Amino acid sequence: MMMRSPAWFLRNAVVLGLVCATSHAQAGQISAAGDVIPLDHIEQMTVIAGRADFDEGPISGQVPPTTYASSGMRFETGLFSSILQGCAEMGKASLPSYTANTNFLSYFQNPLGGGEQLGQVVLHAGVVTFSSTVTQFGLTASRNGTQYITAWNSSGTIIGQVKWVPNQTSSFVGIDTKGVPIAMLSYGNDDVMGGQAYGISGSTIINDTWLWGPGSCDAGTLVTQGNVTALSSTLQLANIVGEASFDEGPTSGVIPLDQYAAQGMTLEADALSNLLAGVSEAGTASNPEYATTGNFIAPACGHGTIEDQHASHGAVATFSTPVTQLGLTISTEAKRYITTWDSSGQLLGQVEWTPNGSASAFIGINTKGVPIAMVALGDDDVWGGQDYNPGTDVFSDTWIWAGGCNGNNDCIDTNKCNGDETCSDGSCVPQAAPPTCDDNNGCTDDGCDTQNGCTYTNNDEPCSDGDACTTADVCSGGMCSGMTKTCDDSNTCTDDSCDSITGCIFDNNTELCDDDDACTEQDVCVDGACTGSALQCSDDEPCTTDSCDPLSGCVFEENTDPCDDGDACTEQDECAAGMCAGSTLSCDDDDVCTADSCDLITACGHAAIEGCCKSDDDCAANERCQLDTNSCLPESTSSSGSGGASGPIDGGSNGVSAPSASCSCRVLGSPATPSRNDVGWLLVIALSLGWRRRRQGVIQSRHSA
Repeated sequence: MMMRSPAWFLRNAVVLGLVCATSHAQAGQISAAGDVIPLDHIEQMTVIAGRADFDEGPISGQVPPTTYASSGMRFETGLFSSILQGCAEMGKASLPSYTANTNFLSYFQNPLGGGEQLGQVVLHAGVVTFSSTVTQFGLTASRNGTQYITAWNSSGTIIGQVKWVPNQTSSFVGIDTKGVPIAMLSYGNDDVMGGQAYGISGSTIINDTWLWGPGSCDAGTLVTQGNVTALSSTLQLANIVGEASFDEGPTSGVIPLDQYAAQGMTLEADALSNLLAGVSEAGTASNPEYATTGNFIAPACGHGTIEDQHASHGAVATFSTPVTQLGLTISTEAKRYITTWDSSGQLLGQVEWTPNGSASAFIGINTKGVPIAMVALGDDDVWGGQDYNPGTDVFSDTWIWAGGCNGNNDCIDTNKCNGDETCSDGSCVPQAAPPTCDDNNGCTDDGCDTQNGCTYTNNDEPCSDGDACTTADVCSGGMCSGMTKTCDDSNTCTDDSCDSITGCIFDNNTELCDDDDACTEQDVCVDGACTGSALQCSDDEPCTTDSCDPLSGCVFEENTDPCDDGDACTEQDECAAGMCAGSTLSCDDDDVCTADSCDLITACGHAAIEGCCKSDDDCAANERCQLDTNSCLPESTSSSGSGGASGPIDGGSNGVSAPSASCSCRVLGSPATPSRNDVGWLLVIALSLGWRRRRQGVIQSRHSA
């Protein structure tokens, strides 16, 4: 497919939106990740080596893979890993499809930054490879959804990615890899660099006007003489009047002098002084010729176009309409000159171009609003006094002439760092103050490049991402991000959270907790603190002193306090070894006629002994109290005395009275022969002793109980 010339671009600028009246516009937000530069205007494409308009095919069906192979680009299908060796990213390429723009007008309107959206476009995205050196790529993208352009180098490693978030209209979007050749490129709505798998399934991305080129272009040096400025790009032309592509005639033979008269330009063949009254410079013009050969090294810098047919030899032309700008694409053989005269035949100025031999270039002249009456192209320094001679090795193509600027909207400057141009006396002049390149992003170092305009290089500076829930914020990939802040106050009585505006939040709760105090129980959170009820440390033991230790809890220490062991048969109770005990209570009332005892509840008891007497008064009338036995005996059994002896036999305390004087005594050495009285006394003594033993046994058994 034949590429459209820069003049075609410019002639249709109003329709296509290729020439912006103001500074570069972005129809949304454009950013870059990796070592690349985002492009948002067609002017940033330094050299255009290939172009895809998608007008060549039917209005339906897939775009053939090799449609643009002659321009160095091929559409691919299949897995990324099979398309480019070394590529590790997930994705599968498919061919885009032809479609009519009328089907998607709501998605594809009013592109900013240049690019075409007329007639036929393509549906879905695509993956391409390049057979020539390409470091710049751009296209006109529709406004429906976030879109990505991702580029890989020849080793299969991602160079970088451009992300575009549209707002309300279409836009020109592109990528510049800073001189690194692009081996494979994908366009679509998948964030491949962010880890998403690439695919066009379900995509409704509409796009048109794909452009690609080698990026930087060094055409050589330009020098001016007189009151003129040099042009180095077709985009510097304003109010285009005409174009000469030299494609209309045969491939050989002279070009008719009036071939472009309808557009205001006439080629001349005569002495310079005869062509324009007042000209004093020596030289003679002759007809240029159609040609298809010449030392044209593509691509042409400055958006110049080299088409199949061009013109050979130099040429002189006059203009019947006001022209203040003229430019053309020149081959690289040697130094070339463009010389201009005004209507009085006086030299206006001259542009001298010294090529570097690596590329052809678009070279032009701007006479700052003064109409050009005659112009000469050749290899002679007419301004320096040389005679003009067309030269047989001068090759040129795509002559474009323009009326200059009528207002500020006609001015476009190729130096992106000197601000918007203004129109002064028909000439575009830059503003004194440079543009402010500030993207309000602390994660980019702002600068300016004369060809690409403002530059924003990612840095790794500390920053603030505006999120109070992150900390240690730092720039990465042009974005500010930080580590998630840990909102932990080590307090179980608060629910910890974070608000992106206010930061950490600690809301009090009413959860069960542990206040680490062993002297509390039923701990619960209240007003952000853990509190509990006092632990009751009481063992109901009088012989322990009760207390509480915050670490170990209840403490029961033995004491020696007075106490009550609950036994009425003890006295002087006191604590010892944690037990309450007392001395045995004595219940002896010194009354032989009572049986002494002790009850655990009622204490001492003294029960009267039946039949016990302490005197005769305690006995019946016919009885006597036998004091040695404290028993009442009938008088017949009493001794014949006055009631018996008054004391015990042995003078002891066993209550047995001594025998009366009337008892019969055994003669020493003779066997005793007991009398009846002796037998009776022995019986009384035995009964008395048995009673006492029985009485003492009862008392002891009660005490031990």
